[in-house]
Amino acid sequence: MYLNSAVVKVRAKIDNHSASLAMKAVAVNGAILKSHLEYMIYRRLRGRRSGWMDKSIQAVRLLIDYSYANGDTFKNPAIMFETFAQRLFDGTVDEEGFDPTGLRWQPRSKGSGNEIIRHITLYSDWLYDQKDGASELLNPRRVATKTEKLMNLAAYNNRMNRSFLKHTYSTDHKANEVSRTRAVSYRNEVSIIEDPQKPFEEDRIWDLLGQGFLKKGKSINDSNVEKYDLSNILITMLMHYGGLRVSEPFHLYVDDIIPNEGLQQIRVYHPREGLAPQWYRHLTNNPNCNRKTFLKIKYGLEDRVTSSKRSYHAGWKNPTVSSVGKYFPVFLFGDNIQDVFYDLFRLYVEKQRVKPLPGREHPFLFTNKIGDPLSIKSFVQKHNKAVKRIGLSHYLELGGSPHCHRHAYGQRLAEARNLSSDIDEYIIKGALHHRSLESQKTYTDPHTKKIARELKKVANLVVSDKSKNAKSDLIEGN
Repeated sequence: MYLNSAVVKVRAKIDNHSASLAMKAVAVNGAILKSHLEYMIYRRLRGRRSGWMDKSIQAVRLLIDYSYANGDTFKNPAIMFETFAQRLFDGTVDEEGFDPTGLRWQPRSKGSGNEIIRHITLYSDWLYDQKDGASELLNPRRVATKTEKLMNLAAYNNRMNRSFLKHTYSTDHKANEVSRTRAVSYRNEVSIIEDPQKPFEEDRIWDLLGQGFLKKGKSINDSNVEKYDLSNILITMLMHYGGLRVSEPFHLYVDDIIPNEGLQQIRVYHPREGLAPQWYRHLTNNPNCNRKTFLKIKYGLEDRVTSSKRSYHAGWKNPTVSSVGKYFPVFLFGDNIQDVFYDLFRLYVEKQRVKPLPGREHPFLFTNKIGDPLSIKSFVQKHNKAVKRIGLSHYLELGGSPHCHRHAYGQRLAEARNLSSDIDEYIIKGALHHRSLESQKTYTDPHTKKIARELKKVANLVVSDKSKNAKSDLIEGN
């Protein structure tokens, strides 16, 4: 419950001539917290998604409520923030149920509390920089203790070793990072492993594509155009056989897939910085025109990352893209899957894709029934129904959500690495478009079913005869 703050919707301009942005802002006793709104605009223009900004707003509102509940108790904001952080983890209600603050906070998990601290620290640091040091830091750096220096050194070395820019790290930079720490540090979280049941079952993918996406009332004997929902089949194939995240197919233009024999390719461009289609750059004599400019000038549209319109918005996880063109190629990986995909792609574009209505034109490949860009929500709903139709669960932890296809792609790559010495971790990193080798572990580490299956195979080889006899005696005794 928030006592002294509210979330309001506002429209903001970045300059006198720009279109206004639909934004959420924190209001304190009816007055908008202008500095945080400016911070949100700053973050949005740099690609932060609405979910991230909602969490920043939530964190700031919690801090505001805490400061109002405690009045002038603290000497300075930094001390107040330290006790605020403690209350996040401990709660404000004592053992007898008494809470003089009126906040009624229950203890938060380390992950939740750390995220709130992180958001407020980022906002405070930004505000401090904007005010040239006139704003007091809520979470300043201080001299680290001996133990903290050891922890900082371990973290620094780990971060440096995974960085592609590690050659630029200086000795002075290392000393500064290791010798100082935040006044309010993050709590150590419980070590976890990624859910092992995430990969979509390989032996059910063609059931999903062939039966799950069959149109209602259609027969298996009808033509592919009549019986199949080809847009959702193609998106599923891009995730399962191309390793795309669920948001990435929704940034594809019609021009981004080339099905010509011998020249087949799929390119996923950065939604804002990627090069505009070649025909437009040639037409406008602007060889460096990016997609943000292309969408705005040609169609009057925002890119799908910064847009706040839910049905149009699509996320972006900042995968590695090429320096020229700002795109990454999709590597379809499966038994003769290329021919199937490109045949269905041609069929979709020529026979089934609904063209945009006059006045609502856009370049995006996947469209809904009235020709507007297809929404992620619509696809996920169709995917969930298709998964249920073939008797599976659509939940992530059970391997049936859209993201599970990317995990299946990662597992397929890991198995290929075991079969061929030519497939190394750098090949896999490139196929998954990761920035670091560490990022791919969640996709390529063996999951529980595989671990259990492989251990069962060799269990008989490592058990002694004495143990086997004892097991037989126990069974016979029952």
